Amino acid sequence: MWLFLYWTTVCLFFLMVVFLLYIPLPPEIADRKKLQLLEILLRIGYEYPGDLIEYLFGPRIRNQYIRLLIAIGYIIPWPSPSYMKITDEYIGGTRVRVYTPCEKRGRSALVFIHGGGWATMRAAYYDDLMSIFVRVLGVTVFSIDYRLAPEYPFPYPVDDCEAVVSDLYYSSWARFDIDRNQICIAGDSAGGNLAAVVVQRLSRRDEHFIKCQVLIYPVIHVFGFQLPSYLAYYEKYNGTSLLNPRAMARWILLYLGLPANRRNVEKLTANQHISEKLKSSKEILTMIGHAVEHPIKISEIKHQQV
Repeated sequence: MWLFLYWTTVCLFFLMVVFLLYIPLPPEIADRKKLQLLEILLRIGYEYPGDLIEYLFGPRIRNQYIRLLIAIGYIIPWPSPSYMKITDEYIGGTRVRVYTPCEKRGRSALVFIHGGGWATMRAAYYDDLMSIFVRVLGVTVFSIDYRLAPEYPFPYPVDDCEAVVSDLYYSSWARFDIDRNQICIAGDSAGGNLAAVVVQRLSRRDEHFIKCQVLIYPVIHVFGFQLPSYLAYYEKYNGTSLLNPRAMARWILLYLGLPANRRNVEKLTANQHISEKLKSSKEILTMIGHAVEHPIKISEIKHQQV
């Protein structure tokens, strides 16, 4: 009887918490039912504690908390598939995780740069994705374990990535038995940004040896935090634990070596880092394909939602 009452109480408490924390996600989002519960759990374990930690100890400690949460999910080593070998090497002075297929289908190479806001994640956390690349492509994959902000802000991460790519082309290609004229670079999110910057750097020096680049939802600019994609968050996802403008602003500040305090985050999300002249320039309009609007009151959007 007491056991029944205990579990009934636990279930009722859980349902009450879910009810109080429930924020409906838009119907068009993929895997909505699964994500709905996951979003609440992320808010409880990630967003709310992170806000408290930042308030008490600052954004750097919050970032360390995020790293710890992510690392917990990788305590148990991921078993390496039988069709490839994983080794940790140093290329151009930078640590690189190398995925070599047991049976190569070509001597091309894929250089991958992981995301994580320039400040979290490690190359090893992408083992599962890299194994898919190896299985599908049959080529050697190099995942760069670049140094992270805020301990190593810009330009350290991009310098690390450029050093790896240059060393592969000019020196290490023979060591790994790859065709240096068939090097592809790819990255997701912040890694997509680093990949694009590396290619731009090489291009400006007339070094055009990268065969192709694949940018997966890359961070390509910080000209405006009130463009359509950002406003869509406030209109459809506001208050959720999904990637939000405040988190983006915090990571960008950490990456640039600037104080990522709440005041600077608010300035960034209100577009106060962009001059009026720059906002109306034709170059910016052409580059981002949208006007950098004057700051709006986010509180008005919240009020409209209620």
